[in-house]
Amino acid sequence: MMPDLLPRIIGHRGAAHYAPENTLAGIRKAKRLGIDWVEVDVRLSKDGVPMLMHDYELNRTAGINATIDSLTAEELEKLDAGTWFNSAYAGEPVPTLAETLLLLISLDMGVNLEIKADPNRPGMTARALVETVNTIWPVTRPLLVSSFDVPELDKIRQVAPHIPRGLLVEKIGYSTRSVLDAVGCATLNCHHSALNAENVTKMTEAGYPVLAYTVNDPLLAGELYAMGVAGVFSDAPDRLSDVAAA
Repeated sequence: MMPDLLPRIIGHRGAAHYAPENTLAGIRKAKRLGIDWVEVDVRLSKDGVPMLMHDYELNRTAGINATIDSLTAEELEKLDAGTWFNSAYAGEPVPTLAETLLLLISLDMGVNLEIKADPNRPGMTARALVETVNTIWPVTRPLLVSSFDVPELDKIRQVAPHIPRGLLVEKIGYSTRSVLDAVGCATLNCHHSALNAENVTKMTEAGYPVLAYTVNDPLLAGELYAMGVAGVFSDAPDRLSDVAAA
């Protein structure tokens, strides 16, 4: 993925400051805010369907004492993933990846899909994601698949080398560059606190544009852009629009 194709702002989990995370409502909100890219988290249901959900446990955002791999996609879609955030979103369902991609296409948006690996089904989240993407997502539309889990990214490389991959890290270590090389990544997605002008420049010059998470302060965003960061993830992406355009 060429740096000039990367977004300056990516709505984190949709637009998590304004709408329930990882929901269709959150994606629609990001679009209304003028944001062209969002990031969402992908996990597998009991029956192997890729769903939007950040946590393994469902109690925080769906109000049920269960894990995502204990329920089928049909059961997950019946849960209320909105009330925890605000009663105005009562009844907002847990969406499948498939319906999420269809919505994104209709809204003319790009997406960063973050794989949340299932340790009991290694590689299966990547495979299910690829099958869904290949069925629905036009190859000409912007897409990035990221993960903290290197084996999942490597599975993407093996089965769908055409899909751009982003390595997620909390900090840049001695092995980061070798992992980026081995997995053939397009970006390095790093926590903002670990970034400075030196390591951002080194990674960018090595061919790995840096995306920083999670940034809600315009002043911090401005500092990151000045370092050479290509883009930032934000719960309140509209706050960063002016500084991103500067």
